[in-house]
Amino acid sequence: MTSHQFRTPLSTILLSAELMNKFGQRWDDQKRTEHIGRIQDAARRINSMLEDILVIGRVESGRYMCLPKEFDLIAYIEQAVSELADNDQGQHQLIFEHAVDELPVYLDPEVLHRVVDNLLSNAIKYSPPGTCVTVQVTTEEHNIRLEVTDQGIGIPERDLKYLFQPFQRGSNAGEYPGSGIGLAIIQKSVELMQGNITIQSKEGLGTTFVLRFPARFGS
Repeated sequence: MTSHQFRTPLSTILLSAELMNKFGQRWDDQKRTEHIGRIQDAARRINSMLEDILVIGRVESGRYMCLPKEFDLIAYIEQAVSELADNDQGQHQLIFEHAVDELPVYLDPEVLHRVVDNLLSNAIKYSPPGTCVTVQVTTEEHNIRLEVTDQGIGIPERDLKYLFQPFQRGSNAGEYPGSGIGLAIIQKSVELMQGNITIQSKEGLGTTFVLRFPARFGS
């Protein structure tokens, strides 16, 4: 499955490069921009999959660790949502709800990035254009509650218990690109932050991921 997921974007890059080499001088700016965009999107997919595979390797070898530091969680997630919205080019409505304007935390920003980026990327990928993806941050005593909700294809009930295993995907996800590594990385990352994750989903009715973890690592 993983080798197939690499071949597809590589084929896209090669085909667009060959077409640009043969016909690029005759194309208008819009046509050239379209193929450059395809190459960039495919390269991002390859880079993301490579990063995920490297993280899984670190998890399996016991070298996946937290290096916490102080930062503002609200500004951090706003930046992540903004970057994904730019990449999505307006196909979905991304909403970030938070009760406070600042929320200082002591966490590993790289570990948290893998959680937020994978959750939002999946929500966007599995949701029809024009639908909403909502990110909500609240506090529960000394814990953070992070919720991501989409209006996508949902997850069949029979698949839920397997989703956090590496290389496992929902049985209705066949037409969507993916290696089945992302959710395993999310779970391992949340556990590394001393937290937990739950899923609420109905096939065809969307999915909600709820994460809880301490605001201060090691506390």
